[in-house]
Amino acid sequence: MNCEYNRYQTLQINCKTSMTEKDTDQEKADKFAAIGKNIKVDGKAIDLKSNAGEYSYTSSDKVINFNKINFGLKDGTKILYGDKVYDGDSDITITDSDIVSNSITFSVYTPDAVSVVRDPEIISEKMVAIYKDKDGDGKYTEAGDGYTPIKILKVGEPYQITDFGKGVVIKVDYSVQPASLNIPPGATGKETFQVIPGFVTTQTSEEQKKNMTEEQKAYRDIAAKDGSVRMYGAVSSGTVSFLSGYDASPAKMNSSTKKYEWTPDWKGNLRNAYKKSIED
Repeated sequence: MNCEYNRYQTLQINCKTSMTEKDTDQEKADKFAAIGKNIKVDGKAIDLKSNAGEYSYTSSDKVINFNKINFGLKDGTKILYGDKVYDGDSDITITDSDIVSNSITFSVYTPDAVSVVRDPEIISEKMVAIYKDKDGDGKYTEAGDGYTPIKILKVGEPYQITDFGKGVVIKVDYSVQPASLNIPPGATGKETFQVIPGFVTTQTSEEQKKNMTEEQKAYRDIAAKDGSVRMYGAVSSGTVSFLSGYDASPAKMNSSTKKYEWTPDWKGNLRNAYKKSIED
């Protein structure tokens, strides 16, 4: 049987991890340029878009069937990827889990930056998938909910209210920048930080907003039972999952007027109970 399946993915090179407070602007610029100079993907140079303000590179076009990358850095630089640390001149092969990711992120640490402590950060969204909460525990586990999602969202694709429902779990896989590649003095390596998901509407139609509840229009922190990530060491990825919340009174077609009628009754899965502002 002959099968053809092409993967189209975005490569992101996070170089902020190489910048220190001691570096001058020129030293940061020199570091950034040196990191991007000899990158080879599957043995060939590729076009990279540089964002000097964020010290990051992104593949100009989606990379097809990416297999391995080499940064060609022989000065002691380290590369963080797939929860592992590689030498700067190693061939780094894509992990099995990243075969289906929308984006693949590598963090680069020059020798003077491997022990620098900085704020941990979510760098990019790798994949968002929606599952049925089969075991009713309010979070995603492969054992309890299976590995086949109801839907996988593409990069930048907004959620639709019809994607949600009672007992629906959203799972977000993301790339993370740890607080330090090395465990700092006084730390145990077991310290964690918590990722808290949130929702915000992308609806711009004022007419449609009239039909939405105040909760649906507001920014909302969502309750999650997972999302804990280690702060220090070879940590480059994480997952958070949460119940989506749902509209208990979805739009219905009026058979007489042939128009949809909607009086939403939103049941949000909020971290804290929703409170209307004074202006509401």
